[in-house]
Amino acid sequence: MHEKAKIPKGGFTLARKTFTSSIWLKESLYLKLWVWIIGRANHEDVERNGFLYKRGQVVTTYNEIIKALTHRHNRKKISPSLKKVRIMLEWLANEGMIRVEPVQDEGKKSTNPHLAERCRTGADTGAETGAYVGIKIIAINYDTYQDLQNYKGRHRDKNLSEQGHNNNNDYNNNDNLSVVLYEYYVAEISPSEKAKQRAVANIKSHLKNHPHEDLKQAISNYKTVTAKRDPQYRKNPANFFGKRESAFIDYLPANFQANNAGAQEVSEPQRPPLISFDDPESIERLYSNE
Repeated sequence: MHEKAKIPKGGFTLARKTFTSSIWLKESLYLKLWVWIIGRANHEDVERNGFLYKRGQVVTTYNEIIKALTHRHNRKKISPSLKKVRIMLEWLANEGMIRVEPVQDEGKKSTNPHLAERCRTGADTGAETGAYVGIKIIAINYDTYQDLQNYKGRHRDKNLSEQGHNNNNDYNNNDNLSVVLYEYYVAEISPSEKAKQRAVANIKSHLKNHPHEDLKQAISNYKTVTAKRDPQYRKNPANFFGKRESAFIDYLPANFQANNAGAQEVSEPQRPPLISFDDPESIERLYSNE
């Protein structure tokens, strides 16, 4: 009987609920950073070179994060900016997934191999500081989501908060996904009217019958149609996701592809000519049966 080959460098757990969490709707770099953090986090308390690394913590630098998130496209290296990394870390912190703390040098040269290269400060991307040598990233609820026993069901005395996300990210509770889709619509479409409360309620009801990936794609499809349209003629999110007349239906992946099959390009729907009551021809057109 052959002994099973062991995978080097160990592993970590990634919950399937990630697919319905808010990070899944963000650009892919956010998810890449999150996976890097939980993959690099210590699985137990370890003391090395006089530094204590606690379970669920990553001691690193902005430079190291930038290198980790660098990818190649057509043989060209593409790296996120320092500003981009800080924005992503702040978003993860606001979502309750991580906590970020500065690492102090405390007046002595660090022997920590992770901090051998001085961290960029942010104020001057080429500057070095004797006091601030890196950051500590703490993955919140690390123990909870890395314990496989928690995936068999919920403990009667403890609610399972998946992967650092708050419990309101539960797929059966679509409040958070509704807000995320609403914010995505506003950011992508830039409508003149927002109607947030009604829009979020409408989106929440549609999430019962449509996957959030389809709703997100519907927004993207609508964007291709309205890219050159004045914002005042773009539907507000409450009407786009209306309960009785739902415009988003036509922009769902299957419907949108069918409607545009064979089309060379997606064109903006033609609006009727404006009516001016100072122009006799406009008034005649208004009452014309043609």
